[in-house]
Amino acid sequence: MLSPLYFYRATPKDKRKKDSLISRFLFRPISYLFASFFSFLHISANKVSVLSIFVAIASGILFLFDNQICRIVGASLVIFWCVLDCTDGDLARAYGPKANGELYDGVAGYVLIAWLYPCVGVSLFFTGGLFFQANFPWSILLGAGASVFDLSFRLIFKKYGELSYDLKTSKKTSKEMEKEWTTKATFLGRTLHLIRRLNLFFGIDGLLSIWLLISTIFSWVDLFIIPYFCINAILWVGTITFCLYSSRKIHLE
Repeated sequence: MLSPLYFYRATPKDKRKKDSLISRFLFRPISYLFASFFSFLHISANKVSVLSIFVAIASGILFLFDNQICRIVGASLVIFWCVLDCTDGDLARAYGPKANGELYDGVAGYVLIAWLYPCVGVSLFFTGGLFFQANFPWSILLGAGASVFDLSFRLIFKKYGELSYDLKTSKKTSKEMEKEWTTKATFLGRTLHLIRRLNLFFGIDGLLSIWLLISTIFSWVDLFIIPYFCINAILWVGTITFCLYSSRKIHLE
């Protein structure tokens, strides 16, 4: 059994710095405890990722029940998912990456995004919130829209990273080029920096899970759905803008 301190030391400093403040001071420290526990049980990083998929599905299902306790537990499971999302990485760094580890980790994130927003939207439709009355049809549309925007901007950016860089004509890797653009005070750099900052602060490992729990406790779920619909729409527009503009820049270079 490896100690939590071992997992802390195994996490690179630059990795901890890249975490959101909530992840750095809440999710990540708790994940070291879970990583130590899972190492005692000989549970691999991939198995933790698979567990997080079921946690994501369960969190959404609980929002569909007409019961406040179930909804609060569902929101709490999202926080637990964030801890597991850090834990599988802790285990992978300690024991070495497993085959298809990034695939399982990515699927877990996509399942949560695809499933959570619509379920919260359905819950808002039946229960109402601070501004929306029950049976307000926009509740479901906003939940579905938030999911579509979130998933699509991530998939677009991922696909862009796979296809847009012609490494045969450029000696720089995609990560090196993105780092170069981010540090420059150009339109491209500012757009990429904004996308990263918004996603880091408001994303799954940031404010999302905490604000979901708070809004669920006070039955203000519309104050979760409305802002995240808008935030994800902004990220979607920003991602498309970045991808189109940077593709043109690479072509000109």
